[in-house]
Amino acid sequence: MKTMKAKLLWVAALCFVVMGTTAAASAQRVWWNDRDGVAQVRNFDEFLDRHPGVSAELQRHPELANDPYWLARHPELRDYLRDHRLVRDELHQNPRAFMADERRFERNDWRIRNKWRDRR
Repeated sequence: MKTMKAKLLWVAALCFVVMGTTAAASAQRVWWNDRDGVAQVRNFDEFLDRHPGVSAELQRHPELANDPYWLARHPELRDYLRDHRLVRDELHQNPRAFMADERRFERNDWRIRNKWRDRR
């Protein structure tokens, strides 16, 4: 009986941890519904448009954004990330998801602009 209760406690604790990390992961993308967050992602998209080499490498290997040696060879991105905390934090936490979001933003930019324009 005691072992059964102990097992149930462990299962409940594990479920709690999994649900907590899932909620934290979904909360990381709050910027998508935030005017300032959208502005920063738009700004990052424009930065990538001006730096096609950096953009191509990040699209292929998003984790490079967290590599200090790679950033040393791309001081413009290093400086950009220093000045844009939200983008830096999102790239640090989940580079692949953030770059996928950036591509989605690129494809749907006009819809996002209209969404925020209509809320003024």
